[in-house]
Amino acid sequence: MYVGRKYGDTENQTDRQETINTLLVQYYREGKKVVRIKSGDPYIYGRAGEEARYLKEKLTPFNVIPGISAALAAANSCNIPITERHKSNAVLICTAHTADYSFEQLQGIGAMLKAGNTLALYMGLKSLDKLIPILIEITGDSNIPINAISNVSRDNEILLTATLGTIEKEIKKVNLPMPVVFLIGVKPI
Repeated sequence: MYVGRKYGDTENQTDRQETINTLLVQYYREGKKVVRIKSGDPYIYGRAGEEARYLKEKLTPFNVIPGISAALAAANSCNIPITERHKSNAVLICTAHTADYSFEQLQGIGAMLKAGNTLALYMGLKSLDKLIPILIEITGDSNIPINAISNVSRDNEILLTATLGTIEKEIKKVNLPMPVVFLIGVKPI
């Protein structure tokens, strides 16, 4: 039973999640084997936390089988060392899609990037025009490398490498399809 969503879907996400939660418990109580398949790491923007809390509340047993997040898969498939001795000792995973970026959050993200750490940005393709100028302002460096990886680990994976100052122009040339994850602050080997 397909319960996923595609970009542009206008269904209320709270209602969708409630339906999924209800179906998980309903089918379990009917004695069926229930498997909820998610791509990537279910606990990184996969709503596994919401589902696990609901199942626990309903006394429904469950197991979560770990997956590989898109950022880590992209780093490996594109040979992008997101941490490396003497270069970057941290990776910050964040979303540009739904986060409430306060000034303090953006300052922290920019400070990490300026210090040489890596930023893994999910769901940022449509809001890149808002985030990139702020990151450039905070870091004072439009030459920080950025990699846009589309369709991570699929046959049609695309890697686009640019800088903070040129990424928007480069994406428009290629018309990069979603989903896209960005690895910022590092270059591919």
